Amino acid sequence: MNAISMQVEHDAREAGYRVLEVEQLRFNRWLLALVDYAGANILVMVQQRLLIGSADVQDLAELIRLRHFDYGMLLSVDGKFSAAAQSTARELRMTPIILCHAFPPASVTPDLAPLLEAV
Repeated sequence: MNAISMQVEHDAREAGYRVLEVEQLRFNRWLLALVDYAGANILVMVQQRLLIGSADVQDLAELIRLRHFDYGMLLSVDGKFSAAAQSTARELRMTPIILCHAFPPASVTPDLAPLLEAV
């Protein structure tokens, strides 16, 4: 485990999530399987890149569906989300994805309704 994956795992625990698994997919991409206080299974893709695009959102959506998670988070480390990434995340009604730069508190169940509404 490298420094970034250890820091991200630590941050997830600090936010109140139970960390089930950490997997490094590439030198700048990790997956975390988390559980929040409500018992929701969350797949988090962590990207360490300057710009995160719509393909990253689509990759995460596919993994959420294949691995049967409740929803996902795409966490940016030292980067930002392109307008296309933001639009894609809003359009994926069947696979809610939260774009973030830090973990939201696990005790606060995210309001996924806006993500599930028709665009």
